[in-house]
Amino acid sequence: MHTSNLNHRIAHLLGTFLLCLPFTTFAQEDPVDATNLTKITLLTPGISHEHRIGKKQTLHMGALMNVTVQSVISSTFSATDVYIDPAATVGYRYYYNFEKRAERGKRYEKNSGNYISAFSGLVFTKAAMSSIHWEEMNRRAIGILGTCWGFQRNYRGHFSLDLNLGLQYQFGKATFFHPVTGQLTREGSGEFVPSANLKLGIWLN
Repeated sequence: MHTSNLNHRIAHLLGTFLLCLPFTTFAQEDPVDATNLTKITLLTPGISHEHRIGKKQTLHMGALMNVTVQSVISSTFSATDVYIDPAATVGYRYYYNFEKRAERGKRYEKNSGNYISAFSGLVFTKAAMSSIHWEEMNRRAIGILGTCWGFQRNYRGHFSLDLNLGLQYQFGKATFFHPVTGQLTREGSGEFVPSANLKLGIWLN
């Protein structure tokens, strides 16, 4: 009788173990990956969305109001202009340190990690493209192509921090004094410039 009860208990424990095994295996699978994420941005008011397109890879899209500050300082005068213009961006991101953050017990959920990115954008602005150019009479499209390194942290309280540094090529119509004719000229122009973007926001999902 005692042996029968012992066998029954062993069979019961074994059955319970086998039933739990698939769930245990599932829980141990590597969950470290990028996810879809939508945010409201604050410093540059707008909305952005990351869509997962592969292992630790996202397509980042945004519509926002871009803020540009330009200062001109010379021996005769100085002036500072602030432009707030509609803009749109799209870029590819690869997050490369999710595993390290997970091993250290740091948050990697909601795409909280470091990334490398290639991006493009359009800004509709009257701002001069550089210090040798004049302010435009009307908004025109400035195209942007670039690459950067950055990090993003989306905290449990829904606060979001996203900072990236890189290099970009911007191109579009520009007005300037032609060095040969001495006339005010408007034509296509482009240049490489360093890029730095700080985005504070609130993540939604």
